[in-house]
Amino acid sequence: MSAPSAAGRQRTELAWLLGVAALVSAPLLPALPPWAGIAVAVLLGGRALLLRRDAAPLPPWLVLAGALAVLAAVGLEFRTLFGRGPGVALLAFLLALKFYEFRPPPNPRPYPGRDAWVVILLACFLLLAQFFESQSLVTGAWAFACCTAIVVTLIRLHSGGQAPAPRALVGRGLALALLALPFMTALYLLFPRIDGPLWGLPRDAFSGRSGLSDTMAPGSIAKLIQSGEIAFRVRFDGPTPAKSLLYFRGPVLEAFDGRTWSALPPPRRATAAIAAVPGQPDYAYTLTLEPHGNRWLLALDHPTAWQGDARLAATGELQSDAPVVKRLRYEARAQPAARLAADEMPAMLERALRLPLAIGEHGNPRARALGAALSQETARLPTAERPYRIAALLLERFRNDGFTYSLTPPLLGANPVDEFLFGTRRGFCEHFASAFVVVMRAAGVPARVVTGYQGGERNPLDDFWVVRQSDAHAWAEVWAPGDGWVRMDPTAAVSPARVESGLADATPLGEPLPPLMRVDWPLLRQLRYRWEAAQNGWNQWVLGYNSQRQQDLLERLGWPDADWRRLLPLLTAACGALLALAGLAAAWPGRRAAPADVPGRLWQSLCRRLARRGVARAPHEGPADFARRVAVQFPAWGPLVDEAAACYIQLRYRPPEGADQRRPLARLRALARAALFRRPR
Repeated sequence: MSAPSAAGRQRTELAWLLGVAALVSAPLLPALPPWAGIAVAVLLGGRALLLRRDAAPLPPWLVLAGALAVLAAVGLEFRTLFGRGPGVALLAFLLALKFYEFRPPPNPRPYPGRDAWVVILLACFLLLAQFFESQSLVTGAWAFACCTAIVVTLIRLHSGGQAPAPRALVGRGLALALLALPFMTALYLLFPRIDGPLWGLPRDAFSGRSGLSDTMAPGSIAKLIQSGEIAFRVRFDGPTPAKSLLYFRGPVLEAFDGRTWSALPPPRRATAAIAAVPGQPDYAYTLTLEPHGNRWLLALDHPTAWQGDARLAATGELQSDAPVVKRLRYEARAQPAARLAADEMPAMLERALRLPLAIGEHGNPRARALGAALSQETARLPTAERPYRIAALLLERFRNDGFTYSLTPPLLGANPVDEFLFGTRRGFCEHFASAFVVVMRAAGVPARVVTGYQGGERNPLDDFWVVRQSDAHAWAEVWAPGDGWVRMDPTAAVSPARVESGLADATPLGEPLPPLMRVDWPLLRQLRYRWEAAQNGWNQWVLGYNSQRQQDLLERLGWPDADWRRLLPLLTAACGALLALAGLAAAWPGRRAAPADVPGRLWQSLCRRLARRGVARAPHEGPADFARRVAVQFPAWGPLVDEAAACYIQLRYRPPEGADQRRPLARLRALARAALFRRPR
């Protein structure tokens, strides 16, 4: 049997390695800058085209010049060579450039050369980098496929000229991957968990997060609702509140410069108090919050109990001690009828009355005048009733004076509140909330803007409520003496469908809806439910396996208070036991499979079928001798046995390569099948 040439082996190695490089690079190309993604794809595709022409490797100086040019381009694009973005871009370029200096090993040998190993290691690094961009179920499945492809390629590169068929290679690779699953499971369950992702060190690790902000200007939330990205998931443990009560509180905005609202730091020693109302229902739920890079936690208004180290800020929202940079799961209880801070500090009330100076740009003088008129109209009412009466008059104005809920409101100028109230009268929730709070402050009533999410969609498959960025909402809170802060939603006065049934029913006909709501066929909805339920299961049981869940598991296994000093011996023992079991399985008598001999199996099958028809081969007869004897004694079987013997001799003693091997193998299989049914004349 002749060994394959060095050039033939190089082509084979390059073909397999190029396939692996394409698999691991494909998910990362959209995350790179456009020019970088196109350049990497062109480099890999160009090398694949040159492979068909047996092109020689580029000179080392030219590859080095290309690498320096890539280094300079990446540095100019990112203004640095350190961090997640430039690091991934450089790895992708280095992997693509490596193929242009790929050289065969100096002597034919049954294992990969140095360049092949470099490509494999770079592919492993890029395989890990896929999780920098996404940790979804699709990313996990794709990473498993890439890992299997790397294993299959290593098997093929170690096979030399005796490589099995691609189907057999894939089978072996899958078998090895499945054998590694017990070790992966042991490492995943028992290795000490680290709070926060390993790639959280670079400053850019959490950039690009979409979601609420601690500022709000006209149009900011209207842009956010075009995103179908999931903000969080909620599962209620028991009764579920009506959809109109699903107000999930986020940042509270108190400072106003005439156009933009922003959050203020709480005063010193300021705390919020939630007073539950006896006899009113409360709701227990578990919330899984997607990372957003800020400190606030979304909670159903008003939270009466919660899990973890979060604290209730003076403005009533839950806040974490550290930014939320990983998926967070926590349990809480809430009572929508509860009262918030019935005895508010004077400093909190004073800053809830501030308005910018009326002189100059962004003064909104007409809104101030409206507030003063409402204050004068209600001046004779008791102090406790005035906030409710002023709010009722203003909400009646929203309902009856031609105000319209719209996702595409007109642009506003120097005095946005005045232009909205007395001009366009078309706006989204931030327009209504901002105008309402400005008029209430002008009337002498403390008020503030609250941002968060309202509503959601229940998935009937796993009973989770899915709240998306398109459910972002803004409403108002006013201070009523004796009652505390009272929620008032001016958007609901104009469009009750927004809080009762959702954004799609509230939007006028012809308005551009978010992409997820434009096509809502029942079949597509069911497919989306199934996919989101599967993704949620992945999040809860795989990505959500944190240090607390690990501790709970170890307690159930009889290891309370286990730390890394106790976990490492346990992990070592578990992996040692698994290795021992694998060794026993490999050494079990009769378990070691013999290498596949397809030509020999087909030849033996043909001989057995001929023997049943009276044409028996003697044990000492070779294929050629058997064919000559059959041609003399059994002329009817002569042509079939002669052709079968020729195919078998060619496959056994002069094995062709590639596609040339498949033809005699297929012919021998057909002749063995014909021997089962054919009868001699």
